[in-house]
Amino acid sequence: MVELLKAPAKLGPPVGLWDTDWSRGGGYYWTVIPVEANAPGSISTSLGAGAAGGSATLPVANSGGFAVGDSISVGNGGNLESATITSVGIGTIDVAANLKFAHGAGEPVVRTSGNIQYRDLELAQDTCAAGRVLRFGKESEPTLTAGGEAFASGLSPGGKLMGADDQPAFYGSPLVAWTSALGAVTYAVQWSKTAAPFVPQTDPASGALGMMTLNTSAVLPLQPGTWYYRVRGYDYSLPSGAQAMSWSDPQKIVASRPVFAVVGGGTSDASETTRTLSSVSAGLSLKVPSSFRLSSRSTAAKGAALRPLGPASARLRLTGRDLATGAALFVQTSPDRTSSSHSAWVAKAVSAAKRAPGRVGAVRCSQVSLPAGAGVRCTLTIRSSGTRHAAVLLMLQHRNVTYTLTYAGTTAKRSIDASRFAAAARTLRFSS
Repeated sequence: MVELLKAPAKLGPPVGLWDTDWSRGGGYYWTVIPVEANAPGSISTSLGAGAAGGSATLPVANSGGFAVGDSISVGNGGNLESATITSVGIGTIDVAANLKFAHGAGEPVVRTSGNIQYRDLELAQDTCAAGRVLRFGKESEPTLTAGGEAFASGLSPGGKLMGADDQPAFYGSPLVAWTSALGAVTYAVQWSKTAAPFVPQTDPASGALGMMTLNTSAVLPLQPGTWYYRVRGYDYSLPSGAQAMSWSDPQKIVASRPVFAVVGGGTSDASETTRTLSSVSAGLSLKVPSSFRLSSRSTAAKGAALRPLGPASARLRLTGRDLATGAALFVQTSPDRTSSSHSAWVAKAVSAAKRAPGRVGAVRCSQVSLPAGAGVRCTLTIRSSGTRHAAVLLMLQHRNVTYTLTYAGTTAKRSIDASRFAAAARTLRFSS
């Protein structure tokens, strides 16, 4: 047997209720039975031997019927005093405070009051047999998904770091996570090639069927293919043999082979395929495909019914048109008159993208980091002159000015235009 994690020798008493797979029919049962409260009456005994003053132990003839917490009186006449019982032994009674007086053998010891005692009026077996019983259970399996999407991340087949969607697929070893299970100290993680039956596979690092971890995440050593993984916690406050908690439902995950693409190619020099567009008034330049030409706003609109999508108050600084694809590029600037944090500016940029004129459908935005600085990139679809066009917005903040770059073209060439714009954005430079 492979020992993956060693629990400490002293785990404390097993005080918890162990997991009973409540959803699969396990559980516990509880009932309520009536009780009777009785105030104890007066009982008495006598000292079996003398008790010296200052002593806290009374040797009595019979300690039966006395209980911890009872109030008693010791002696009579001039040496009568009261005391509270702290423990009861065979023929002895211990009191909370030392005796003030000496007492001789045969002097009375009388209980004057005591704790209320409760007595069951029915047997629990009888109430259960009569049907006065309810069922409850404990289930503590961890959660592997939220909203149908697995807690997983890793490299996409195309080489990008990404989180899981409803059909998670990753290249290499994905990182999976789960919510903590109540009471769990450690977790077992297993993976199988089938969901049912679930046949755990060997971890190449340890030779065990799965792995143990103190964390709520683990990197799965998966080979390419479709896999299923599950997780359960271990609660060491439970009795030995019952410390394993419920398994989660198996979650599907795909380990993919990498996807490669040949970029560029040939022997052509970069200067032959790109040209630089610049705007002195905006103080920027960027490289675009050589098929682009500077043009007026009206020329670009006439060719593709396209328009810049920045704020209405923004100034148009540069317009270009791709003679090969019909796409258009616009650069606008607008001053930032209020001082705000970067996160507030990002929220403002996303809000502006959602208000783009002619927008139809959803807007997908993400933060990007470019050589020119950090910004926000949004993809959307716009309707102009009755035709739908694909557009990409790039917004950057530089010296209290927001720069909005709009790259728009036909929906049929959305992926090609997006790739071209991404390459152009990486060459963006500010000259002031």
